Amino acid sequence: MKTLFTIPFTVFSFFFASAQAPVNDDCSGLIDLGEVPYCSQPAQFTNLNATPSSIDIPMNNDPVCWGNPGDRDVWFQFSLPADGSITDISIDVWGNIAGNGTMKMPQLAIYRGDCAFGQLAELACISSPNNVNEIHLEVFGLTPGVPYYLRINDHSPTATPNSGTFKLCVGPYVPDINMGTSPGSSSCSGTLWDSGGPDGDYLSSENETFVICASEFHQCVKLTFLAYATETNYDAIQVFEGNGTGGNPLATIEGNGSDLVLQVASECVTIKFESDLSVEYEGFQMNWQCTPEVCDAPPPTLPSNATCDKALNINGCDNAPQTIPLSPGVGDPNFLQDGENQGCFDLDLLGTFNHSFFYFQAAADGKFGFAVESANPNEASDIDFNVWGPINSVAEICDFVSNNQPIRSSWADGADLTGLADVHPLAGTNVNDNFDCGNPITPGPNPPFGFADDFVRRIDVQTGQIYVIMLDDFGGNIQENGIAIDFSGTSDGVLGLPADPITVSNDTFSCGGAPVQLQITGGLSFAWSPSSGLSCNTCPNPFASPTQTTSYAVSVVGVCQSLKDTVTVWVGPALQVQNDTAICNGESVVLGVCRTLPSVVANRLK
Repeated sequence: MKTLFTIPFTVFSFFFASAQAPVNDDCSGLIDLGEVPYCSQPAQFTNLNATPSSIDIPMNNDPVCWGNPGDRDVWFQFSLPADGSITDISIDVWGNIAGNGTMKMPQLAIYRGDCAFGQLAELACISSPNNVNEIHLEVFGLTPGVPYYLRINDHSPTATPNSGTFKLCVGPYVPDINMGTSPGSSSCSGTLWDSGGPDGDYLSSENETFVICASEFHQCVKLTFLAYATETNYDAIQVFEGNGTGGNPLATIEGNGSDLVLQVASECVTIKFESDLSVEYEGFQMNWQCTPEVCDAPPPTLPSNATCDKALNINGCDNAPQTIPLSPGVGDPNFLQDGENQGCFDLDLLGTFNHSFFYFQAAADGKFGFAVESANPNEASDIDFNVWGPINSVAEICDFVSNNQPIRSSWADGADLTGLADVHPLAGTNVNDNFDCGNPITPGPNPPFGFADDFVRRIDVQTGQIYVIMLDDFGGNIQENGIAIDFSGTSDGVLGLPADPITVSNDTFSCGGAPVQLQITGGLSFAWSPSSGLSCNTCPNPFASPTQTTSYAVSVVGVCQSLKDTVTVWVGPALQVQNDTAICNGESVVLGVCRTLPSVVANRLK
């Protein structure tokens, strides 16, 4: 007799389809974008596995400007508003740039006519230079109410394909604007020149603003200063978040440079240009482009520790050189008080307050020493410091450092290595003083000021006691790369056991683009890239919903640790679910269907 068994289960089968051409591989299967303006999502379209099109006799089959035949071309159609409001357009294709796709070196052609053989007339074309992954084509004098056709392909200087995904936008052409001729623009893209335009210099005594408030939905505005040349210290371009110069200042640009990119996560962005009474330079050219995607994450920095109540804990840092990515400093201008807690700081000279506070609780008796300088020589800065202690608890830190002179203090006269050491690490001389304010002998609680040689001697620390270090970036030069600090002058065990390492989750798989969570343990600040498909790009645990297999790069920083890693989210087709079924003892059943993998067979029941 056979015994029936009912097996309740859900079976998931991945469908690995053979390589298929895109639906718009040929003009006859084109994708209709509808009436412009139109802008796709990042990486929405692809020419992977596309095949060559045959639209005319060989001599007319390929666009005149393409560097190679249209071996992997795909097709689109659009129309202009019937009211004639748009007759001049800009067409933009973004491939492997800023998370907008994987295609490299795109090329584009626009046609009029219909898809029948020999019935398409080429109007214009463009091919990207080698290793440039975006193209922008402007076409003028088009006719409302008739269809236009776009043909998009990649090209390559070798036989290796550069096909992939891309973003496509077709919108109204916005004429270039010279500073001072218009108060602003509501367009999502455009070009802004200085008042002299492409052929002239700006003028003296200028004070002009230009506000971009794009009417299209966007979460980020990308400003690209293709070139700029101004008189350093006298003529400057300033960028502000929001509508007007009262918003958050984002950048001051002066001198000479090119290809400077700023990303602004705001509805509006304001550009201001000021020049002095004399000496005019070539000025600048800036392109802007808004996007519905969030801005790329900035390089991660530590949370602000500019005040004593936000001091960062360096317990767990090992006795090796570290890089600490400080935020650009600010501070309380009333924190240091003459005769109370200023140490070697001359309050008459202290023009900026770029403070950074750190503390540790000694895990063992021993010596505490360090050497510190700017991590980037291009951001070399005069770093001064105070060290306070011993303190009984974290809760007492602010009260103690506000009302007591430090036990060590120094100001470095210039961008020199400074810190606590018993032997000067560069000169090799003995260091005997507690305060380096001018006199090599310890000057007492109210030290005089004068020439300094940077280093003071190490501190004897006691187990369980807390010590606070305040660093001051006197020149205000440290902007991105932080400080390089070496704790090798500290006795083993004083800073405690090494902190747990920062870890990043493994590569993972998404079924049909369903959200999957990425995870980081450890660290204090995070930056994921690209932003497309992520629920957030500055958090430790974003949900990823990419439409195609995507590798996300992440940078993580902690107080004394940093990590760069990559997580790949493989995207497969959606899963199928098979209903519950019944089989007889000794029989088998196929669970789902796999097109390229062997069938999955249920175990026979005994």
